[in-house]
Amino acid sequence: GPSVSARIHQNGAIYGSMWGNGSVSPQAGTVAFSNLALNLAGQKYSLVFSAAGLRPVVSTAFDVAKGAASQLAVHRQPGHGRVMHLLPTQPAVEVQDAGGNIIHDWVGKVNVSIRMDGTPFHPALPPNGAAQLLGATDAYLYEG
Repeated sequence: GPSVSARIHQNGAIYGSMWGNGSVSPQAGTVAFSNLALNLAGQKYSLVFSAAGLRPVVSTAFDVAKGAASQLAVHRQPGHGRVMHLLPTQPAVEVQDAGGNIIHDWVGKVNVSIRMDGTPFHPALPPNGAAQLLGATDAYLYEG
């Protein structure tokens, strides 16, 4: 029989995507979606439901909160450096949830190590592979 489709109608200027099965067949006159998810946090999302030959209907607006911190993403790539000098372009990483939303209130420690030509650690580093970090919260990487 005919199926009912769901898609994002409005989302408060956030460009999120909907995941899951957006098209479901009715059972006894009711269509129950069971695995829809939105990938970006935002306010005032709404969904529109449509089926061939029927007038579409829009859900009430709802908010989507960020998920738990689950990944790191490179925000700024490090630049080429010289031995015993700070890297001219300091790297920066973001803490994100599974949808790529930045978790601004995450508190923790991010470790860094240097990899070269596919080997686990740069030969000039101590055996534990730890890089020396200078600065308190800015974590400037010192190469050498």
